[in-house]
Amino acid sequence: MSKQSLYLQKLNEKINTFTTSYYEKAPSLDASFPYCTLIPPSTSDLAYGDLLLFDIEVYADESITTEAIEDLCDSLRNNLNDYILNSENNFSSHISFEGYTYQRETEQDLLARRLSFSARVFYL
Repeated sequence: MSKQSLYLQKLNEKINTFTTSYYEKAPSLDASFPYCTLIPPSTSDLAYGDLLLFDIEVYADESITTEAIEDLCDSLRNNLNDYILNSENNFSSHISFEGYTYQRETEQDLLARRLSFSARVFYL
């Protein structure tokens, strides 16, 4: 497993401490709301690591109030902004919040939000 793959796995585990999170794709039809999807990052090289730009999409159905989805987004933003994610002998990183947008979904009963982050990841 590459160090970047390990980083994304650890990041997804961190997101899972707030709500169910999936990497790269939406879950099966029997998944319960709310849940997040960690979108594969775009990567730029740094001198000793990478700059990763990634999005977390948050989904909820009509049973979840708008206030509850906003609270979940606030929790993700507040807990991941300025967070330092490390793995001994693999990487050290700093995550920064970049932005927040509402997503338009074709399904009328689905709420979606997108939080954007950057992470400076230095591989050891």
